[in-house]
Amino acid sequence: MQFRPRSVLLFIPLAWVVSSCGGNAMHYDTATHALMTCSGATLTSVFVEGTDGKDFYHLEKRPGSAGSARLRLDQLDGSYVVSGGDGRPRPTGVRLRPNTSYRISTVSNGDAASSDVLVKTAADALINEGSPTACR
Repeated sequence: MQFRPRSVLLFIPLAWVVSSCGGNAMHYDTATHALMTCSGATLTSVFVEGTDGKDFYHLEKRPGSAGSARLRLDQLDGSYVVSGGDGRPRPTGVRLRPNTSYRISTVSNGDAASSDVLVKTAADALINEGSPTACR
């Protein structure tokens, strides 16, 4: 079987897209109570949104910091800047409400698709359950 140049030109970009789209996949690890990337890549931009539309936070890796592939929303260090829905910094960090569901999304520059995790908080406002892992 002989490939035509036109077929090769279509195959190469398709193979590149298929092989590079998994970089943002993440899950919530109940053992460590942390968001984790499946690939070990650093979380650079994370959105936390209440499913009822009342809360919105954007966590972004601080320029020059190492960041992490593992992130606990209740124990953020100085590697991340937190802002609210109005774009203003939130020095108090992420404040989750008790008995509330949240959609947590991660995005990055480049071709990788975004990844979403649904989590739920308990009466103490700590995450106690998350959607099944997106990792393969």
